[in-house]
Amino acid sequence: MKLHAIVGAALLLFTVSSAIRAEDHRVTIDIDEQARGTDIPQTFLGLSLETSVLLRESTGEQPYLNAKNKDLIRLFKTLGVKSLRIGGNTADRPTLRVPQEQEIDDLFGFAKASGVRVIYTLRLRDSNPEVVTKSAKYLIEHYNDLIDCLAIGNEPNIYEHQFE
Repeated sequence: MKLHAIVGAALLLFTVSSAIRAEDHRVTIDIDEQARGTDIPQTFLGLSLETSVLLRESTGEQPYLNAKNKDLIRLFKTLGVKSLRIGGNTADRPTLRVPQEQEIDDLFGFAKASGVRVIYTLRLRDSNPEVVTKSAKYLIEHYNDLIDCLAIGNEPNIYEHQFE
């Protein structure tokens, strides 16, 4: 008798839970063909490159991102790239030096020639406040019209223990 009660209760529970699950999975979608969604902005397409591409020693004598690199400028324009983020892991890598003014000038010569705006990452990890301040000041004074923002550090969660 006890077994019958358990089996009966299990069947009842299964039936009720199946009915509930079936109710939960019914979805109605209404499409309003007259309503417009949000337009994708013209500046949406962008690329992100490592800070190391700015350093002359990592690319040879002439860095890739400069106003003389007509092929890359043409590629950016053809693809419609409008945003260029400079950062990545090498922005905070203490074994690499911070880009110098001439390298920054090359970057922004490229940005102007290719019609992109720049998101520039300043070093946070193992940084020197004077060097970071000098870089930020130079960027704002010379290229404010081509900068979308200055980012401070790349993935700071991986070195948060440094600041405890």
